[in-house]
Amino acid sequence: MEGLVLKRPTGKQRKLTEEQEAKLRSIITENLFKEEGLEPHCNWTAPLACKYVKDHYGVVFSERGMRNVFYRLNLICTRPAYVLAKAGPQKQAEFLEQLEDIKKSF
Repeated sequence: MEGLVLKRPTGKQRKLTEEQEAKLRSIITENLFKEEGLEPHCNWTAPLACKYVKDHYGVVFSERGMRNVFYRLNLICTRPAYVLAKAGPQKQAEFLEQLEDIKKSF
């Protein structure tokens, strides 16, 4: 009984080191795609991050595994919102006139 040592389960070892995860977080939050040598995209996605990690660290992740890394790094996966460009003041005025004509025709 004296030689017995209770060990807690440590779980599966992470594929990336803490330094690599910190670097990945800073790249995702601070850098643009062209700075990292990637084609321009709207935002970071799990498949894109998987490709980046494979190219730079030689570690293969599934999409779900990368989303787990995002969660661990306090990054939230969201879909980008589309923002429509505003027309110039003259075009807005023209549209309002057309809109009034359409309303009168009903």
